[in-house]
Amino acid sequence: MLRTALIYHFPSIPNQFEPHFDWLVELKPELNLDSPTIITWRVFTRIDLLNQGEKCLGELIKPHRAYYLELNKTQFLSKNRGIVKPIIKGNLVSINQINQQLNLKINWLNTEQLLNINLENNLIICLK
Repeated sequence: MLRTALIYHFPSIPNQFEPHFDWLVELKPELNLDSPTIITWRVFTRIDLLNQGEKCLGELIKPHRAYYLELNKTQFLSKNRGIVKPIIKGNLVSINQINQQLNLKINWLNTEQLLNINLENNLIICLK
């Protein structure tokens, strides 16, 4: 089953960057944990807590390593890149892409959510 994770990323030194969440989505199975192939959006809202009709803007950023899908504890990143803390993990129940619209049905700890992502402007909408 394909995985997803929400990770809180915050600075290790004051004013380094704005704290945010990295939302990782595995669109194809990745066995190599060091492979940077996991699509990642920077968001400032907890995706898993969006209610039907609520929206947030994401910023598509550099793909992350599959290692972060399995992160189980807070970790300091090398080269003063901040600190990451796992928030929640889930499984992708279904993926459907039509043109620039990506629909993801996610099971977060037994709570199902349907998210639509507009790949042109990275607007994320909770459909259910």
